[in-house]
Amino acid sequence: MSYNGWIIPDIYRSFLLEMRPPKYNNVKMSHITYQLDCDKTIPCDQIIKIIGYADNGSIEAFLVDVPDFERDGFFHITISHDDNSSSKDANNLNDFNHFEPIEIPVNGFFCHGDSPYITTMLSS
Repeated sequence: MSYNGWIIPDIYRSFLLEMRPPKYNNVKMSHITYQLDCDKTIPCDQIIKIIGYADNGSIEAFLVDVPDFERDGFFHITISHDDNSSSKDANNLNDFNHFEPIEIPVNGFFCHGDSPYITTMLSS
């Protein structure tokens, strides 16, 4: 399956993992998905806003605002999930606790399958 979106640079991934240590054993905190089953379109680099957090007892994620982009549902960064969940289950989270926005830069990418994860990045 192809998809595109935005990669969280390592320095900001580390910052976010320190800010919100993962609760579950499958740690993600890697990207924000924009489109599934897409062509090789790479979204532009962005400054995103992390605006909330939710945890349903098996998966946790940040709620994200991506300026000038929309999708069905909401943008999120999966933080972690247990063995009975998957990252896509974060799409079903609700009851986000909102907080003062945290702005971070992210890089556009395109991926055509599970491996290698990143096939093309707009910048580093």
